Amino acid sequence: MTTQRRDLNGLKALAKEVGDIDILVNNAGFAVYGPTETFALASFDAMFAANVRAPFLLVAAFAPGMVARGAGSIINISSMAGRLGLAGAAAYGARSVPRVGRPVAKATAPIVI
Repeated sequence: MTTQRRDLNGLKALAKEVGDIDILVNNAGFAVYGPTETFALASFDAMFAANVRAPFLLVAAFAPGMVARGAGSIINISSMAGRLGLAGAAAYGARSVPRVGRPVAKATAPIVI
């Protein structure tokens, strides 16, 4: 995300600029590995910003248009690391668990997008 697109207002502005979209695919992400006891908090925060916060904000910016039109798809792609557990990957696995897929599906299911 560029600097001006790191908050909800910036992403809402982007949604207005690009107009209606039919599909939102949240696929971008990255991993940093290391032992929990020495893991850099900056790396932890960066992973959550890219892997959890960004998809959440993108859904918040683009889902309202889909709901208003009564159509659209949101696809959230995540890693199995949150379910399997990997050596040296506690932080990465933790960021895999809260991806916005199920919560978004449950929140929008009554609306049917």
